[in-house]
Amino acid sequence: MTRTASLLLVAALSTACQVAPSVGPLPLGDLPNLVGSWEGAWSGMPVTLVITEQRDQEVAGVITVGLPRGPVSTAVNGRLGPRAGGLALVLTADSTVSHDQFDFVTVRADRLEGHARSFGPGGLQGAVTLRRRPV
Repeated sequence: MTRTASLLLVAALSTACQVAPSVGPLPLGDLPNLVGSWEGAWSGMPVTLVITEQRDQEVAGVITVGLPRGPVSTAVNGRLGPRAGGLALVLTADSTVSHDQFDFVTVRADRLEGHARSFGPGGLQGAVTLRRRPV
């Protein structure tokens, strides 16, 4: 194998094995309540996130992405924490066909913004913006 082919193989494998960025611990009194319904878009695809549970920094729920072949819903788990002087939310969604990572670097009571990437068929990636759905 040539040196160039070896370098390309190492680069491809390291990209495929990426993990979600981590977040650190927060004082428990500083956590926003994210439980509720959120809707918006991920690279132009409609997205609905329902956070059903929040315990301290840990959150859980269901995310639904409106793919061209039809909507796909997957359980999500995540963690709130500080990063680069602000608050971040990292969510992961694992299904039998995909591993998706959502890295929200803007976390507000009414808005979540960041970047997401799918490691499944189609490899969707790009900006994701969600707004809290009114009750």
